[in-house]
Amino acid sequence: MGLLQLRGVSVEIDYEGKSLKSQMRRSDKFGSRFTLIIGEEELAKGRAVLKEMDAGAQGEVALLPDDIAGKITRR
Repeated sequence: MGLLQLRGVSVEIDYEGKSLKSQMRRSDKFGSRFTLIIGEEELAKGRAVLKEMDAGAQGEVALLPDDIAGKITRR
């Protein structure tokens, strides 16, 4: 079990390498409240983009399970 899942966060990962647009559509189809976007650039910076799906708002979050879970559960 992943570190985010241990903190009560449901996780879906794309292992097929689909386009970002396709992945965002899938996230919307699942009814996700948030989508965490991690690419090569984000990995290099140690940060990811956290997108709130309903509002369309997005911001950066550190790639630390406690930080990510904290941002998701506070909203």
